[in-house]
Amino acid sequence: MSQALAISGIVGALGVSIAGLLGISKAAILFTTILIVSLATIFPQYLEKLTVADKIGTLLMQIFFAVIGASANI
Repeated sequence: MSQALAISGIVGALGVSIAGLLGISKAAILFTTILIVSLATIFPQYLEKLTVADKIGTLLMQIFFAVIGASANI
């Protein structure tokens, strides 16, 4: 799990940095997507071993929905 989080953090930071260097900071998600798809294409066997993505995704979705629900007016 720590490897998956480290890879995602590094790729996210690189995407934001590249977008900032090019002066188009609103396109950070585009560069992050390009980087992670490139990594998955170049190193498919290594990233295939990281099987915790569904667990991390489920946890983060639950946190997201809890935050959205906490800020809702009833």
